[in-house]
Amino acid sequence: MLRWPRMFARALRDAVEKYFGEAVARDLISGGTGSGELAVDAVGERLRVG
Repeated sequence: MLRWPRMFARALRDAVEKYFGEAVARDLISGGTGSGELAVDAVGERLRVG
């Protein structure tokens, strides 16, 4: 049985959770609600809640 898809899916899930979590945390720290649409910031290096 091929296990590669699961290994790659886990790495992708971890990356998504990291970037989503960072965007929500930054929004909450700056006084936002932590909810809304996620978008790429102007520099294009991270996500932001908009």
